Amino acid sequence: MEKSNTKFNAFLEELEALICRYREDIGSTNGLSTETPPEDIFTYAPVKEGIGVAIAGIRCSEDNIPAVMRIPERISGEPVTGIKMMAFPNNRHLKSITVPGCVEYIGQLAFVDCPELTNVTIENGVKEISHQAFAGCKKLSVITIPDSVNSFGVELFMGCRELKNISIPDGVCYIQPCTFLDCIKLERVKMPRKAEKILHSAFSGCVALAELSLPESLIEIGEYAFLNCKSLSGMIEFPDSLTEIDPTAFQGCSDIDGAVYRGKKYRFDFSLSNFPNEMYDAVNEKKSNGND
Repeated sequence: MEKSNTKFNAFLEELEALICRYREDIGSTNGLSTETPPEDIFTYAPVKEGIGVAIAGIRCSEDNIPAVMRIPERISGEPVTGIKMMAFPNNRHLKSITVPGCVEYIGQLAFVDCPELTNVTIENGVKEISHQAFAGCKKLSVITIPDSVNSFGVELFMGCRELKNISIPDGVCYIQPCTFLDCIKLERVKMPRKAEKILHSAFSGCVALAELSLPESLIEIGEYAFLNCKSLSGMIEFPDSLTEIDPTAFQGCSDIDGAVYRGKKYRFDFSLSNFPNEMYDAVNEKKSNGND
């Protein structure tokens, strides 16, 4: 009997090892399928305004959720319409997440500081991504954001050091403070066509950012907006719509030669924030007059 128990225990150990390897395979992002986990692993709460429920977190150990996970579309028969604040903070197991279009908002700090998160897919239908939702996700390199998103939170991708390219949906009007602060590998950004303001430190420390095309709707560039974006070079074209720019906006951008504004070239040293008075006069004149 003792020998039989030993064999059985050995079998259980082998089975457990196989399950562990299977979970590791599922967790890999190399072309393997995404899992929607059982709904009973999530905690949730009714949405205060509107219909459905919002995911608040997980009941089990983070090791028991799929590393490549799709948020469920329904829980207990109710549509999942939100992800609440701090639903998955510091989750060391998540590598990839897909948010379905039934989710209207991703709450503040929802995925903050997830150290292994590399891929995020947000499907069409999501409208809002709140403050610091993906801040500190140091391995995040790929994110897909649909046109349905019209609101970005403060410090949204701050410290996402592997992020190289991003397309901001056209409905986003404000690039909030510190949105891409210290995204040191960010090279290219597709700006939203309706953007009106690029606010305080939005792209500060994006040392690899080499291309910049400002939208025709832009009104304001805030302080330190592009601080130490050392890969920007040549002449920056400011749209005619611009009415306010802070003198520190391009501080430390030592390879920028100057700017073109309303058909006129202004050559000056951005690295010293040495904006010529005549350019400020032109911008301020337009702002005070409120016309073209």
